[in-house]
Amino acid sequence: MKKGDLVRYYKHVITYDDRNDIKKDLIYEKAIVVKDYEKWQKMVKIILMDGTIKKVHASQVQLHKRTKPLTGSSSSV
Repeated sequence: MKKGDLVRYYKHVITYDDRNDIKKDLIYEKAIVVKDYEKWQKMVKIILMDGTIKKVHASQVQLHKRTKPLTGSSSSV
């Protein structure tokens, strides 16, 4: 994962159903990678859509869409 990639950030949410039984759900939020992922660190720094920056384990993040590389400046005159 590189800086600027769009990713899914998975997190566990515990809720209660109608019978007050505990229900564990796995939900995801979209986020953007802030810093290039280093394999040896196993941590990814992301910014969530609400603006908070988090450092999470790589197993909680899945690549959604790769960012397009910049290819020089095009000048149209």
